[in-house]
Amino acid sequence: MINENVVIAVAYATFLTLFYIIIKNRYIETMVKKQIITTAGGKELKMVMETAYIVLLVIGVFIALVDIRALIYLILTALAVIAITSHDVIKSIFLYYMIVLTKMITQGDFVIMARGIRGWVKKLTPFYVELHGEHGEIIRIPNILAASEPVRVPSKALPFTLLIRIHGQAEINEKELREKLDEVIAFTKRFCVTSPHVKIRSVGTNFVEYEVIYGLSNYEASNRIIEILYSKLKDVVKEINGQIEIRREHTIMSKL
Repeated sequence: MINENVVIAVAYATFLTLFYIIIKNRYIETMVKKQIITTAGGKELKMVMETAYIVLLVIGVFIALVDIRALIYLILTALAVIAITSHDVIKSIFLYYMIVLTKMITQGDFVIMARGIRGWVKKLTPFYVELHGEHGEIIRIPNILAASEPVRVPSKALPFTLLIRIHGQAEINEKELREKLDEVIAFTKRFCVTSPHVKIRSVGTNFVEYEVIYGLSNYEASNRIIEILYSKLKDVVKEINGQIEIRREHTIMSKL
């Protein structure tokens, strides 16, 4: 007859091994593939888990063969240690599901946080919210911060202002230039909730600066608008042998 302690030791080893394999092959590798953690970070996490697995396996089997009650105390102690040391991780995962289920923020939203951090939501993960900043930078905000700070999602018609400055080698005919600018802006109206409003910011003999105010449904469209304006206005600038600057929030986005 098989000893009861041996059966429990085998059951413990089997359960622990299955748990280790599932965490290692399913969750860690999935996080690496989705770029939630880096490849190097995934390897380090696997090494830590492998060490913990071997220690718990050897000690647990030994204790099970000697005293079953001691094995129960070991399991409870291990669970308590994991709960304490992984408090922030568990909280972050919980907040991830809260953010996803409540749709507090969703992928594609343009958000402005209390600390002034702003950008488009590109990815929601169990550990952080990834934003794509206005100037192309990647911003990663811990879920604890994203869920605890006020987050503003702008209304449907999002204001967006561009400054278009055109320089010429000779005197510029502002009236003709304005007509051509209106024709170019017409190509960007499909991105707008409200029609673009154009006015002159400043003007001189060989330059003119326009202010174009858009009402957008999504700030992400602003990049496409700048690309279209720059592409179309290049031909206009060539006719006067000049230069064009397109600025957003005091940053030159395109220059010819």
